[in-house]
Amino acid sequence: MSGLQRRSGPELEYARAEDTFLLEDGIRGASGSCALEIGTGSGYLTKILEESFEVVVGTDINFEALRTQTFPCKNPVCCDGADALAARFELIICNLPYVQSDTVTTRATDGGKRGVEVPLHILESAIPRMAPGGRFLFVTSSISHPEELVLLLRKSGLVTRTLMTKRLFFESLLLIEASYPDAGLFSKKC
Repeated sequence: MSGLQRRSGPELEYARAEDTFLLEDGIRGASGSCALEIGTGSGYLTKILEESFEVVVGTDINFEALRTQTFPCKNPVCCDGADALAARFELIICNLPYVQSDTVTTRATDGGKRGVEVPLHILESAIPRMAPGGRFLFVTSSISHPEELVLLLRKSGLVTRTLMTKRLFFESLLLIEASYPDAGLFSKKC
């Protein structure tokens, strides 16, 4: 078990909150052949994607979360990020775990000591799963070093932009899009 997979006790389903709804706003109207949600948890966002994509896969590192989803997805896969997948996706989404924590005990929220270690790992697993012309939408926090995530994406040949910002009391939630420079010019089936 990797350090990213350790936990100290049972985890409850992640309650939908501002970050979930920000990502939901970002995916409304999206459609296509194949989509992936990394960290599907309750299955809420995966179910929304299933309304407008032919094939949708939802991954989660927590098998129990997949087994007991409130909104069961059609294609659940228990894995770390997108590591177990070989397919490429037109749209990948993730509500990144970005809370700063000395140890990663709650995988749904803990992002590592600086809040960016786990998100960087997830991005590294997701980038190879993007189809040419694909998009990757994710939520992170302004206090969890989003510039490091953007730097990794840009080094991988992707362009990034912040689509939406939601100001909260002590932070801002950011909905960031990463895509290849030719996004929208190429469509590929799963």
